[in-house]
Amino acid sequence: MLLHSVVVAACWVLPAFLLWKVSRKSGQSQKAPVNRAVPKVNVRIVDYHKDGVLVGALLNAYSKDPMGDGQPLPEDIQKNVASELAKVPGAFSVLAFADDVAVGLCNCLEGFSTFKCKRLINIHDCFVLPDHRGLGAVDAMLNEVERVATARGACKITLEVLSNNPRAQRVYNRNGFEAYQLDPAAGHALFWQKVLKSPASSKRRGSKSPARR
Repeated sequence: MLLHSVVVAACWVLPAFLLWKVSRKSGQSQKAPVNRAVPKVNVRIVDYHKDGVLVGALLNAYSKDPMGDGQPLPEDIQKNVASELAKVPGAFSVLAFADDVAVGLCNCLEGFSTFKCKRLINIHDCFVLPDHRGLGAVDAMLNEVERVATARGACKITLEVLSNNPRAQRVYNRNGFEAYQLDPAAGHALFWQKVLKSPASSKRRGSKSPARR
């Protein structure tokens, strides 16, 4: 009788022990998620003479992005783009930072609306590093661009966005942008381009100019 009691007890203890081990291992593998602080986003106007490296690096990241050119920029362009922008009348750029890391860039050019007879600001480039999207960096940069445009007396801000980039379209739309049209019956404006060959490249037979922005 005593032996039977010991066997029964063992039958109950062993499954309980195994269940405890399984639950213990399960608890170790399912650790509670770590709550990471959301980076603080801030923006400022670019100093083309001091921020050249940042401008070149972010523009290169944009060029390599699938929604950019899909390939890196030549090193000389990365190195010189900021200093060349500094020579363009009315050009300005905005940098976005997540804490102290530069994560976003807007390059803006000043144009003119003949129908309004006023200045306009065109956002030629707008980019945020993939790992830092969703933090509001684009919204912050657009707000800064609007501040500058308003201060300059511009009548509007224009930009181009790819038709297969719905995420960017949603961001722009919530910031007040929409497809350009005059009379709805005439439809929306299309952004076209013709790439010109430089005098040097035109002398080389069969040379093709890349369709860069």
